Amino acid sequence: MWKTVKLGDVLKTGAGGTPLKSKNEFYEDGNISWLLSGAVSEKEISKSKTFITEAGLNNSSAKIFPPNTVLVAMYGATAGQVGILRFPSATNQAVCGIYPNESYLPEFLYYFLENYKERLLLETSGVAQPNLSQVKIKNIQIPILSTSEQQCIVAKLDSAFAEIDKALLVNQNNIENSKRLYSNGIDETFKTLSSKNAELGKYSNINYGYTTKASFAKGTYKLLRITDLQDNSVNWDAVPYCEIEKRKLDKMLLYDGDIVFARTGATTGKSFLVKNPVNALFASYLIRVSVDREVFDSSYVMHFFQSSNYWQQVNSGI
Repeated sequence: MWKTVKLGDVLKTGAGGTPLKSKNEFYEDGNISWLLSGAVSEKEISKSKTFITEAGLNNSSAKIFPPNTVLVAMYGATAGQVGILRFPSATNQAVCGIYPNESYLPEFLYYFLENYKERLLLETSGVAQPNLSQVKIKNIQIPILSTSEQQCIVAKLDSAFAEIDKALLVNQNNIENSKRLYSNGIDETFKTLSSKNAELGKYSNINYGYTTKASFAKGTYKLLRITDLQDNSVNWDAVPYCEIEKRKLDKMLLYDGDIVFARTGATTGKSFLVKNPVNALFASYLIRVSVDREVFDSSYVMHFFQSSNYWQQVNSGI
């Protein structure tokens, strides 16, 4: 078992700062990179989307961290995330920087802190969202290893993660190929039926959605929204609740075999086949299609909604 030492006893840390937002001269035409905690989202951090001016840097607690500084996000949704800064940059106060040190490789610290992240988050004191502090980071016990031992560990982990990345790429390519085959198969099928078209509205009950307030406080009815349609699926756990007048209930309930699709915005045309809904309604900006089961099968209509024929009609405004 390796001997350990507190990180703060062997490594220097610092946090960033935010120039006053009310001062345009601190931001306008700025050329100093200034990272927010959300930028600490990958191992290699090589560019910035946000900048401040020299005046902003000099009139705030922001400071420029040198290349190879290891960054740790301290607040909010990204708390605990780690990355290696590969260029000089300032950060806001939600980021802790661990300065380069000849005794510790930044890549080793990255892997170690990534592995430690879950334990570190358990120690957070934030109520609504996790909040770390420099003190907590400084108190992390890190192993005392020679740089050659660190290099060996980093090389093994780099190799392992490279193999994982290859496997993920192959898997993603397989998924994309499957989607392409599925799409081509649908298009070929519906091409052969092009002479047998019918207006869906003649054989369906079509309704616009329900406008009301939604809440994540537990209630009786789920309210399916336009933003809940993701790649022909819905995560019902993320769908909020709502209340509804009894006289509107029958018209707004979703039933097994209904199809809903987005009628406006960037998601126009996205669709979802409802299966075994539990007290679910559909919100405005969605349209529900209840097809005549004697003429159409819902799954058949849903497959058509994935075809290029359908999307050509959507994009042309039908």
